[in-house]
Amino acid sequence: MAWIRSTTNGNVNFDADKAFATKVQNAMLGALRKHDPATPDGGVKNDDERDSPWGVLNDISLGNSRGGAHLSRACLVEIEFIDVATVDRLLNTGSNVEDVRNDLAAAIARALLDELDVSFDADEHLTPIKRDPAVPKTDRSTDGSDYQLPVWADGSFPNLPWKMATVVKGMNSFEGLVRNSFHKFEAEEAKPKAVYYEAKFAIDADGSGKLTPGDTSDDNTSLHDKDDVAFDASKFPFIVLPLPRTGTMVQDHGVKLGDLGVCFYKNAKSVAVLYGDLGPRDRLGEGSVIAAEKLGINGDPLRGGIDAGEIGVNLPRHSGIVHIVFPGSGAAKAHLRSNDRAGFTEHTPETVDVEARSLLAKLVG
Repeated sequence: MAWIRSTTNGNVNFDADKAFATKVQNAMLGALRKHDPATPDGGVKNDDERDSPWGVLNDISLGNSRGGAHLSRACLVEIEFIDVATVDRLLNTGSNVEDVRNDLAAAIARALLDELDVSFDADEHLTPIKRDPAVPKTDRSTDGSDYQLPVWADGSFPNLPWKMATVVKGMNSFEGLVRNSFHKFEAEEAKPKAVYYEAKFAIDADGSGKLTPGDTSDDNTSLHDKDDVAFDASKFPFIVLPLPRTGTMVQDHGVKLGDLGVCFYKNAKSVAVLYGDLGPRDRLGEGSVIAAEKLGINGDPLRGGIDAGEIGVNLPRHSGIVHIVFPGSGAAKAHLRSNDRAGFTEHTPETVDVEARSLLAKLVG
């Protein structure tokens, strides 16, 4: 459960605290129920239900004052009671304690990141979102209506039905994703189902190709070619799918390894790709060496790519790589195993190009 200061105990921003506590509580509950579906929902409670209020939630101590600006939000979380045998096994003595704790911590962290509007930089340090002073946070949309495509995308590909797509909530905690850019197209008549998002483009040099001296890339990829050999990142255009996580994730929209897509960048450059490797759970925006080069991006795994700061993921004006992906499009040729985390595909770079662009043409109509 999550506790908040009650109005009778002097809370000067009760509604904001309650919304924040609800976000944290839901994240925590989802992580726990992944491992124990019977976990009860303690909900959000006011501290006037206690004999005495929580001192750590005192607004004066938090620097809040009635009518003040930039008020801190606060809640106190009680995860579970360790004297309950099932809870003790879940969080303390069980065989998968580490996974439970990691999932729980990650879920709460994502809720905090979403609330605080911060992201991870390339070294996994927290970096504040840089805002246009003319656009106060309180005026920013929470439903994605403030997102606009880069000028070059709308101008270079005007026939794509961008305005038919609807924003997908809950995705902003992905590092590298332009805020509110994750959208979906619903399938209709002859048009395929699709999702699109704007993101950075880190270099994935994993696979069977020759590594750059000093590079620490893996010699394997999650998906292999038709001969069951890891992709060569210098020859096969692929992008990276984040591993499944607690809460909202790309896989919620039917996307799997082997699915096809097209990436767009400046000067009308594009490359047909498939999801060929799995990457960190909380990152979006990574692709193979050859995919980067076809987009006009430096494909050097040590010095290349385009990071989140370069594209302005949290700025009103941004210019990332736009990815359009077609959920389920790889099923006919992908043979997956290990809970869809490995396998091989019959696709070649040539068939990826033909089939992905055919799907794109159908989306245009």
